Amino acid sequence: MSNNTRVNIMKIPLIDGQSIDRFIPVNLRHMFYRHFMPQYKYAIHDGYAPYGFSTDGLVLYLPLWALKDSAFKSVDAYKTTATVTTATWTPTGRDFNPLTPDYVEIPAAFTQLNFTSEDFSIIARVYIDSLDVHRMILCRSLNWVQDGYMFMIHTTKTLRLYTCQGGVSQATTSSAIVDSGAWYTLGASRAGAAVKTCINGIDRTSVPAVHINPTSCSQSAKIGIHDTLIAYPFDGKMEFLMVYNRALSELEHLNIHNISKWRG
Repeated sequence: MSNNTRVNIMKIPLIDGQSIDRFIPVNLRHMFYRHFMPQYKYAIHDGYAPYGFSTDGLVLYLPLWALKDSAFKSVDAYKTTATVTTATWTPTGRDFNPLTPDYVEIPAAFTQLNFTSEDFSIIARVYIDSLDVHRMILCRSLNWVQDGYMFMIHTTKTLRLYTCQGGVSQATTSSAIVDSGAWYTLGASRAGAAVKTCINGIDRTSVPAVHINPTSCSQSAKIGIHDTLIAYPFDGKMEFLMVYNRALSELEHLNIHNISKWRG
């Protein structure tokens, strides 16, 4: 090798003391680490390592582009089981048909998703086919005002996080820039009573609300549908869903967008 030749061997990033690499099951490693040059563990896109995100407080990571079965375990420290109702696997994520409707369910026994007084964050990368009705991303709530929370795209092309407490629906809304026919990284973080909504890693909060602690919810978590299994079915593809038990910074939202956008 000449002195002018430099080989940059990409290493798994260690963030907060651990890497997502430790949670990837052996049977899925070929999906995560694909590169035509053997000295690389995975392809680097635009200078970003595709799994260089924090695992601090990560309670749920569903890389739906890699999880093909009708039931699978999350790729995180909890390895919770999720079940799929007819959402079709594709290389860019699960394809949700609103007419079926399709959804993914996390059991109610997984209480790490039952946020009340805790800070939390939700991030999903999605492609929306239509917005003729509200499109649910994640729901752990029996109804609009009773308990829990909902993360969805509104028909007004805004991103919204609802928390439900004491007969009141508390909603923080983004500016209206989410539309059908495009990929987006959509996120929300709750820090105390404040919530911010991020689109493609940028804080787009336009209508903030005071989020009093949501009432505890005993329902299972639904991805792509309301708890009724009828209302607000998602229409399009979902590449991944992440949930943290802490409030991510805007910089962390942007990092997750940057390391994910190459896939779709």
